[in-house]
Amino acid sequence: MPFVILVLILILGFLLKASYISIPLENNGAVFLYNARFGKKELNSAGQWLFVAVLEWLYGVFYKKDSNDYAWLRIALAVMNSIATVLVFFIACFVWKNDYAGLFSAGLFAIFASVPHLIPWFTNAERLSTVFSSAGFLLICLSYASVSNPSFLVLSAGVSFGLAFLSKIPSLAETGVLCAAFLVFSANITNWILLPAGFALPIVVHIIIVICKKRSYEYTKLFAGLMRYKSADVSVERGYHTKSRPKHPSFAFFADIFAGSSIVWIFGFTTIIAIIINGLRSPEYGLPVLCVAWLCGAFLGITVQRVWTPGHWTAVMPPLCVLAGKTANDAFFVLFHSTMPWYGSADIYMGILAGTVVIFGIAMAIITSRDHSWGAKSRKPFQSDILKIGNYIKSITRDGDYIMAWGWHPQVYVFAGRPSAVSAHLFYCHAPYQEKVTPEWRDLLLKGFLRSHPALLVVDDKTFPFNLITNIIGAKFILNKETPRELKTSIYKIIYDPSVPCPDENAVDSVLSERIRSLFAAAEKDVAEHRCHIAYPVLLALRNVSAEREKIESMLDDINLGWKFLPEEHGVLPDIACKVETGIAPDGGRFASLKEVGQEISLNSKYAPLKEAERFAESISKKNYDVVFVFGTGLGYQIKTILDKMPLSTQVIAIERRRQIYDAMKSVNNFSEAIKSGRLKIFVSLNPANTEMVCRQVLRPVSGSDVQNADLQDTKNFLFLVCSNTASTQMDTQYYEQARQVIFKYYTGQ
Repeated sequence: MPFVILVLILILGFLLKASYISIPLENNGAVFLYNARFGKKELNSAGQWLFVAVLEWLYGVFYKKDSNDYAWLRIALAVMNSIATVLVFFIACFVWKNDYAGLFSAGLFAIFASVPHLIPWFTNAERLSTVFSSAGFLLICLSYASVSNPSFLVLSAGVSFGLAFLSKIPSLAETGVLCAAFLVFSANITNWILLPAGFALPIVVHIIIVICKKRSYEYTKLFAGLMRYKSADVSVERGYHTKSRPKHPSFAFFADIFAGSSIVWIFGFTTIIAIIINGLRSPEYGLPVLCVAWLCGAFLGITVQRVWTPGHWTAVMPPLCVLAGKTANDAFFVLFHSTMPWYGSADIYMGILAGTVVIFGIAMAIITSRDHSWGAKSRKPFQSDILKIGNYIKSITRDGDYIMAWGWHPQVYVFAGRPSAVSAHLFYCHAPYQEKVTPEWRDLLLKGFLRSHPALLVVDDKTFPFNLITNIIGAKFILNKETPRELKTSIYKIIYDPSVPCPDENAVDSVLSERIRSLFAAAEKDVAEHRCHIAYPVLLALRNVSAEREKIESMLDDINLGWKFLPEEHGVLPDIACKVETGIAPDGGRFASLKEVGQEISLNSKYAPLKEAERFAESISKKNYDVVFVFGTGLGYQIKTILDKMPLSTQVIAIERRRQIYDAMKSVNNFSEAIKSGRLKIFVSLNPANTEMVCRQVLRPVSGSDVQNADLQDTKNFLFLVCSNTASTQMDTQYYEQARQVIFKYYTGQ
């Protein structure tokens, strides 16, 4: 009977996972299979060596050429979990000496390691490391049972734990705690050195293989960048949130996971409480306590990773389900047989009562969840959309072309059958993320574009540095207007400057260095000759890749703060014969008048300039603008009220034609903090055409325009406003009208 039930449990668990085999490859799977897909020899497994090796072997056996069907991968993951289910059954049988406790444990694992909140389709190394850690624990159980040759069993358990570690580095915490706990209890079984010896054996073999392949230097890079990667990964905004919207994504993940498998958690912790109360008084406390140590180690492994995403929680499920199976079995017998378990009735009844109350509360969390299936409803169509993007890119490129996918979806490379221009270094492309993980990401990006000349850029994230590539590599990005709307992504064709060489692998460093040096020298000359509008975008591109960073930052600060003025075409800054006089108004503010060739106009109210500025700000729509352009600085009161009224996310850019008005404003209002924070930029220019350089400060041009001179591409929900300080601009109406036309043409193409 138990065997039949176990078979049914396995079938149920496999079917639950098999329902996801039609979901296309996701990002982790693409990273792990990239080398196999394109015949690369790079170490990009991020410490998941054995898991990647298994996937690459499966790829070689089951992959069909030019196919994007990865059902074989889903089936392989399901088989891994099914193997773990069998191991959980036998472990629970040994720990509790009860076949039905084993069945309850296996049933809980089969279901709760398969339902959507643990994302069964997700390709993560826990699928394999769980198998090896479970096998190691089962071997420990066999050695406890005094089966013949315990020394071999203990050695084999160590080997299993070593393989779990090779599947994923954080498994060291899980298996390490379990090994330490086992050693405490194993002194009377066999030689204690056998377990750590077995653990070290596969690791030593792996290190020898790596050294023989002369790839050991890459491990230095791996361990050096591991903590940077985790720190960055923690800060990534993810899509799993309840309506309560916890500030830290880990809490949102935990809420969803706990809500979806609350019965396992409650039963598991009820068993732990019973072990604490009664277990230490029992002569058979060894294996239950070791199981608690296993759970603690799994929790520690999750904590070490610092990102509690749903897929990682698979590592916690085997020990948790073994513990939960005991309470589930005891509750069953209390309810249907009126017999008591090996610990007191009060414990089990309190556990059932507490569980009922908590389950009711968790049910409410499930009902109010933003996505009742924890991502399962949205992931299949989402992954299918990426598959469509990959197929489309394949149709408009040729074999041998490189592409660049900027965003979170490296599966685009695999689906399109086109390798990455910068290989595996920038698979997860999001500038703030890469800033923490790979500080040299700009250098890698430049070298990739210089060496590979990718045919297409696929933008799925607004942080792509267009300005960097355009001004240093000489590439122009032209939006592919034929891209089907349903793909919901931006694809750019890339045109390269023929004067910029395309060097081979060995020469790319020297060519790039020389290119950066020559561009900086040209920018210095442009600034010296007052062609700041030409130098500015080049300096922006150079500031994070040039050795002259401090000097570049100083030059940019000078331009941004208005200390360098944008001149007429020939670099001469004419002096406008005018004068600004100021006085104190009755409301405590200051007023000013502009005198020029017999004319005199007031730049603001002589009686209430402060109230006038308030009315000006109130007349502006209170939308969440990305940027507000203010024509004419006046004495700065209008600028100040706009900064106060608008959200902190709104950038204010003031444009002034007359240096004398700008100087008067500086004597009345101090905007150094706003300028330093980036919320305010002030530009003084005699040429309205230079306003285009001002537009580049916002860095987000409209969709469909040539964005070769922009740093970012973010066309969704972009709002900008142009308003005029009428009194301050009335003597230069033609200038400001031309500036307005430049702004609207830049952002709307009209």
